[in-house]
Amino acid sequence: MKKLLALLLCLALVLSFAACSPVSNDSIRGSVTQKPSADADNDDTADEETPEFSIGVNTGNKWENSYLGLGCKLSDEFTFYDDDEIEELNRNTMQSLGESLGDDYLESIKDLDFFYDMYVTTEDASSTINVMIENHTASELIGFDAKKSIEKTLPNLKSSYEGMGYTNVQVSATTLTLAGKTFQAAKLTADFQSLTATAYSAMGRVGNHLYSIAIFSFDPEKLQELIDSFYVVD
Repeated sequence: MKKLLALLLCLALVLSFAACSPVSNDSIRGSVTQKPSADADNDDTADEETPEFSIGVNTGNKWENSYLGLGCKLSDEFTFYDDDEIEELNRNTMQSLGESLGDDYLESIKDLDFFYDMYVTTEDASSTINVMIENHTASELIGFDAKKSIEKTLPNLKSSYEGMGYTNVQVSATTLTLAGKTFQAAKLTADFQSLTATAYSAMGRVGNHLYSIAIFSFDPEKLQELIDSFYVVD
């Protein structure tokens, strides 16, 4: 049974994976496609004609996902996970939930309830972005309300960060504007030793897919840089 997990997982697991080796500029993720269900129940966050589903493409310091209509570009200070690292991230996440991916990763990912599509980090993992996509049927999304879904996750989000050793954890429902589009979002602030972290997780929908964009940083300037890094992809 599918669950609306992406928002909580994006934020609660955002610190669980450290940066790996720098990504080569010619490292490009492959893409897979599948057509959304013909009875897609789209809300006002989805286009009238839903595009064909595809995963994102990562080229060095840039990520684009034409299905979501979003891209992200950052300086070389940030490392985008390459295709192998994204696959490992998804396999580890599935394993932690008692599930597994098949040997044919690009084929099996189409049927996952949710998966990471993009992950960006600084070398010390003090600033990160990740994008997670959830796959649903139209019936599962009948009556879906992003704001209410976010509000329900807040207590678990707070306890998750407290369980990781953070103090003074504050969570709230808010909105976040990325690439000129306003998303329903969760906001978190929390202290870790002498540092204060701020995180957002914005929720959107295209067709039968929900997606979450989680942005985290201990540095207010870098946090704003991450927010400003998104742009529209036609």
